[in-house]
Amino acid sequence: MKVILDRAKCVSLGVCESLSDVFELDDDAELVVHEDRVATADVDELTDAVRSCPVAALSMEVRA
Repeated sequence: MKVILDRAKCVSLGVCESLSDVFELDDDAELVVHEDRVATADVDELTDAVRSCPVAALSMEVRA
């Protein structure tokens, strides 16, 4: 799985950051995705964070 961030949609509310350590707002309030590849153990947590984005700036893609 891979996390995809659409920077044009992101408004830096930090909802995803509150749900997963993979996301962080930097000093300039820009979202940083620390790991774009998602470990199987983290899929549920990240799925919640992606679904909770109020502007749909995050998505997940299945990669072989």
